[in-house]
Amino acid sequence: MEQIRVCTHDRPGAKPVIRTVPWPEVGKKAALIKVGACGVCGTDLHILKGHWPKPLPWPFTLGHELGGVIVECCPEFTEDFMSKPLKVGSKVMIPPLMPCSRCYYCIHYPQSANKCLTPVYCGRDPGFDKAPHMWGGWAEYVYVYVDLDGGGGRDGDEDGEVDHRAMARIGRVRSLFLLQCPQGNSGRVLPIML
Repeated sequence: MEQIRVCTHDRPGAKPVIRTVPWPEVGKKAALIKVGACGVCGTDLHILKGHWPKPLPWPFTLGHELGGVIVECCPEFTEDFMSKPLKVGSKVMIPPLMPCSRCYYCIHYPQSANKCLTPVYCGRDPGFDKAPHMWGGWAEYVYVYVDLDGGGGRDGDEDGEVDHRAMARIGRVRSLFLLQCPQGNSGRVLPIML
């Protein structure tokens, strides 16, 4: 069975630790994405310097500005929130925060995910101790969980799987955006602004 490398940090100021985890069984509401590129954000640096005002699930894997290719996915991954098709082989990016779909701003201003009152942040939630241990982009692969019911909490749903609230409604996965490559650029992950 293939091993996947994941970079974690145990606390602010700690040196990075490269850990290996087994290839996960992709659940019925999940996808596995091979990371093509991941940025280092100022937020990551603040966290590593201990300048983050809220408790964090140490150790964990940073990296919330990433793009990659879907290598395995569940049948619910049919299209992104802009109705573009998703499937194995699709080049995607994961937005830094995933809206809850239940707060005032998600209901009344769904086009503005950054206003969500209770988002989950890729590369910050959950910690490394939650299987399959690949929640941030500073890894070879990232695991994305789709919550088809639009909620449930961070600790798990009735199936005992981690609820990453990546949020899909009627097959539209809001945690992934299909990257459209212009002619001549196929195979490259392109930077996009949201």
